[in-house]
Amino acid sequence: MGIVVTIREAEERIGELLQRVRDGEHVVVTEDGKPIANLVSATSSAESAEARSGSGILERSRRWMSEHGIDQAFPYVAPDFDAPLPETLEFDEPHDAAR
Repeated sequence: MGIVVTIREAEERIGELLQRVRDGEHVVVTEDGKPIANLVSATSSAESAEARSGSGILERSRRWMSEHGIDQAFPYVAPDFDAPLPETLEFDEPHDAAR
């Protein structure tokens, strides 16, 4: 989790805490023993936001697929994939709806 400090400690040690954040640490500021703020690097926050964004996820997925020799996410989709289902379905074995 990093370092945990009270509001008073944070006010007294802000310079030191900011240096620790620059060095990659995570600082949690508490009030009455409950976390109220996180001090994290603006760079890591921006990277985190991009990683959570759709474009970050898409890029990581493409990279993973490429590393594993996968050319397409859906190599085959049946032509009737989105056709309506029949009113009743037929099963090779008796089907118990309660299962």
